[in-house]
Amino acid sequence: MNYSLSNYHLTKKEIIQSCFASEYAFRHLSEAKKHPQYKWGHRLIAMIEFCPILGQITTLIESIIAKQKRKTKSSTQINFSISKPIQPAGVNQNVIPKISSQATTEPSTQINLSLLPQPPQPAVVLTRNVFIPKTPSKATQVFFGTQTGCNGKVTIDKVKQIFQKLLERKETGVTFNKNNIADSIEGGTCSAMSLEFIDSYFKAKGIAKLSQASDPALYAGCIRSIGKQYRVSSEEMRNRQAAFNTIEEDKQTNSLDFKRAKIQSLANFHQFKIDFASDEIDLLTPAADQEIKKMDNLPLGVYLLRILQPADNEKKEEKGHSLVYIKEKSVGFFYDPNLGTQQLVEGNHTSTLNEEMKFSLQQFQINLARFYRLIPEPQAEA
Repeated sequence: MNYSLSNYHLTKKEIIQSCFASEYAFRHLSEAKKHPQYKWGHRLIAMIEFCPILGQITTLIESIIAKQKRKTKSSTQINFSISKPIQPAGVNQNVIPKISSQATTEPSTQINLSLLPQPPQPAVVLTRNVFIPKTPSKATQVFFGTQTGCNGKVTIDKVKQIFQKLLERKETGVTFNKNNIADSIEGGTCSAMSLEFIDSYFKAKGIAKLSQASDPALYAGCIRSIGKQYRVSSEEMRNRQAAFNTIEEDKQTNSLDFKRAKIQSLANFHQFKIDFASDEIDLLTPAADQEIKKMDNLPLGVYLLRILQPADNEKKEEKGHSLVYIKEKSVGFFYDPNLGTQQLVEGNHTSTLNEEMKFSLQQFQINLARFYRLIPEPQAEA
């Protein structure tokens, strides 16, 4: 059973307040509402922490334990990054590419179309700090990437700045809860990395058009030029994801399409607009293959693919994964923050899409998939 809080960070005001009434106690009551299956445990802890003297002692102990857990997890992540990777049974060590132990800082905006693609290598996925092999598809790997560095500390001041920007442009039916701002994150930075990848692609594409190259070469050059930024995650991606993670349903307003409004609220950070959304595909149904095949008819464009496990909570999802599908006139690409980017086989995009979506289902137990086409807002293109 899990009775821990999602956020243990306290502001100076909250620390002073906790001398009289524990802030953690209020948060445990909030967690009890969010997770009914654990409500009695959270309520019991809250009752203890509201008690004079005993409550302050309990709050202090809980804070110390939380810090110790974060240090342990951080140490595990660092040691894993610089030591020999854990191999699942039957995995050949030679097929695991080397991954830098250092995460990048904020992604560079410099574009270099002369970069050449890396030599093809078997793909792997970094999930819960364990390398899991993935059967290579017929698509061509343009560059490899992982989410190494996706879990860990964030810079609270920067997270709050991003949070405020998101809050100011939220869609109807969506809000961002400041009480959910945490001083560290776990679970990955896929949404932050995928949206940043799309932003980089739009910028690179705009510059590449000046070269008058043929379309396939132009688009492949765009992908190669930005690939170096996405070998690993970074503190900037953690900061953004920490702000993204505060999103939830606004019960004071009503959205006709909450899932679309939620993605639009995140896309607003980059000044993107959703101008088309596909029907939802349930990967657990017998008709899933036929529904994915229909994606051949998607209009040209750049799509954020969101796959999630639904839940009856404030976010309407238990967990999810964000990926990118690019469908241009003569070429297509698929970006997974855990894998990097593949150039798709012309005329057979849905074969790879099917593989990748089913792989996400297998790895993360997420089953509801939907494509959202993003375009830069006019002022963002100017």
